[in-house]
Amino acid sequence: MVRIENAFHKEIDCVKAFSKRNHEAISKYWFLWRLRHEYHLSSPADSVLNGIYGSGLTKEQEEILESKGIGFIREGGIVPSRFTTSIQIQTFLDRDWDTCSHFKWGVIEAPDGEFIVADGYGDFAFIPISPKKKFWAGQDDQIITRQQLAEVNKESVSRARQYYFARKISECPIA
Repeated sequence: MVRIENAFHKEIDCVKAFSKRNHEAISKYWFLWRLRHEYHLSSPADSVLNGIYGSGLTKEQEEILESKGIGFIREGGIVPSRFTTSIQIQTFLDRDWDTCSHFKWGVIEAPDGEFIVADGYGDFAFIPISPKKKFWAGQDDQIITRQQLAEVNKESVSRARQYYFARKISECPIA
């Protein structure tokens, strides 16, 4: 999933014109972000492998292995949920990619105020990239008014499942 994240960060580090933008990289990141949020909300449990005793690793050894992309099994045959979740997310990315592979992403800019960011947007194809800019699938690049920003922020608040945030909430109008 690091390739997906790196390709997306390349896009937001230097936002290009619509025709030169890597829309596939943005779509893949949006899909990954959406899936991760769904799994976070579902709080999946660790798995237990019967007949497996575990590796006997210390917490520090586990962290070293994980930082190198290596999985492990804890004592009692326990597989941390993040390992099984990552496999499930990769399966969904591969299986359902065609649902968003065609998305084209416009940059929405708010010169008068700032965007509120929801913890997730579900199937709403929207990605905050800075306090004043968001990618929005199906839209052309555009500058929005303060009133339009208030409507967008209202949408973000309504889509938030656990929380929303902003750099400076007093700069975020809500309709």
